Amino acid sequence: MKRVAEKAADLRLVTSKAADAIVASAVALTKEQQAAIGKALPAYAPTGTSLNVHYTVDPAVLGGLQISIKNTTIDLSSTSRLVDVVSSRVAGGAGAPLS
Repeated sequence: MKRVAEKAADLRLVTSKAADAIVASAVALTKEQQAAIGKALPAYAPTGTSLNVHYTVDPAVLGGLQISIKNTTIDLSSTSRLVDVVSSRVAGGAGAPLS
């Protein structure tokens, strides 16, 4: 029965102008931080979409945020920045070597 309820909720999201936004951070966000993020998120959603924002703690994020809205991921985490730097160095990017 729980699975039927989950599928019904998914169907409502698909047919409505509502979407879940999942915000993952390394540590719990304060109410003030959540409010600021909640104000900024509609700019990343399709026009007219109502967002249901859910906040989660994920230590793998290390720092910053990872945000998922529908099929879009906005990766503002320290982890992704570090991967970008290392990848550019490995690919022969500018700057001094890491070693």
